[in-house]
Amino acid sequence: MNNQKIILHQNGLSFINGEKVILKSIIKSDFKKFELAFIKSATKLPTHKDGFYELNYNTPASEIEFYEIVKHQKSLWVTSNIGIFELNFEGQILHYLPIHSYKIGFTTDNKFIETIPYGGVRVYDDVYHLKSRHFSEFDKNTPLDIVGIVNTNNKTYLISVFKGLFVHENNEFKSLLNSKIWKEEKLKFITQKDKRNLIIASEFDSIYIIDNTKNFKILKSISKKQIIGNTITFLESYKDFILIGTEKGINIYKENIVQLFDKEQGLNDCAITSSHIFDDELWLGTKKVFILLI
Repeated sequence: MNNQKIILHQNGLSFINGEKVILKSIIKSDFKKFELAFIKSATKLPTHKDGFYELNYNTPASEIEFYEIVKHQKSLWVTSNIGIFELNFEGQILHYLPIHSYKIGFTTDNKFIETIPYGGVRVYDDVYHLKSRHFSEFDKNTPLDIVGIVNTNNKTYLISVFKGLFVHENNEFKSLLNSKIWKEEKLKFITQKDKRNLIIASEFDSIYIIDNTKNFKILKSISKKQIIGNTITFLESYKDFILIGTEKGINIYKENIVQLFDKEQGLNDCAITSSHIFDDELWLGTKKVFILLI
């Protein structure tokens, strides 16, 4: 936002200015206090009987685990093992949702998506009052084991580690695997190349560039044999380049040519857990440090 970066880490949330100075942090105890205040005033909490994953409200602040941060419109959404928090851009916690999800997102018409471990998906018309439509895990078109969500045009794409690619359009989900549109099953990363194209990395096979404007069409596939390394750790698109992280370093791909950026260029930690491109900067997170490449 403007010249600030917001970073989610093991101790909470930090706001960093253009000079890489931490301006403000929201720590674990802040999230815990907000959760406890909500529980104290709540008349009813979601239960397993209602189809929800029941949270452990006795989890101490020291044991909070953060999963991801999602920016949507004028809010930041933080998922954790004690629930989901909505914050504004000033770092104030606005709302708490007593639900558990490793991967969240929003539809193109701004409805909140909750992926439920082993329990299907909910799409919320009113997330603050937990009013939603549940998509059963027994329906072959319901997304399961989701690890990535991307919006493009009027469609929302979700990738699964076991069930392939799903699309949400006109308030319904569709499995491209079960529809026999695309047979790839084990997917790992998804990003946008531009407004027309998606880039999707599979677990063991290729990386695909896909035209999703009208009909689903694979424009190009990059063989895993072209990539240096065995395990893909992140996937980003920058201008005409595709940046593919592996345990060996960063594969910089353009027009069938791959260059590796590794320890010789100063990348000493290749165990990447997160990535994001801000303008002309690539930010990478590991379990130990944040890395900035310009």
